[in-house]
Amino acid sequence: MLGLNVIKQLLPHRNPFLMVDTIKEYENNDKPILYAERNISNKEPLFHFSEQPPQNWPFIYVLEGLGQSCNLLGILRAIELNFISKDLDPKDMFKLFRDNAEPKKERILPESTKDIIKKFARIGMLASVDVEIVDQAKAGDLLHYKVEQTLSYGEFYHYTVNAHTANKTLIKGTMVGALGAI
Repeated sequence: MLGLNVIKQLLPHRNPFLMVDTIKEYENNDKPILYAERNISNKEPLFHFSEQPPQNWPFIYVLEGLGQSCNLLGILRAIELNFISKDLDPKDMFKLFRDNAEPKKERILPESTKDIIKKFARIGMLASVDVEIVDQAKAGDLLHYKVEQTLSYGEFYHYTVNAHTANKTLIKGTMVGALGAI
């Protein structure tokens, strides 16, 4: 499990636009999978301006969380492949992140890892989104994201995505990200 301090090392997003709190699990299969979460607090800026009790969490925020989860999966997969290419144990990459998880600790990431993060930080461009919006989340819900990289072709990455709470599916479908020029 990787927390917010590590996620902030991997993504350029910051609150209130950071839509992933925790990376729960990473499976490094032929089709890698990432499980992540986002807790929707009653104190979200979106709800602060409402005079009524908290309303639904906008589905576009759930889509953004899925997109950020795809980006995180791409970064972790690229770092893993970099470790393998250097005959290093890919399990050590998680030790690397855990060692840098303290908020006051200086980032001590190897240059090759920093380069991978820089490359994927530019992914932010969705080439395609084909999803079904099934339901909405509310304040107090814990969002669960599951993203699976099903194909990569050049600088295009295809993902099967799913967002759900404990008892309902919110969004399911596919997303394609493309690395954009800076």
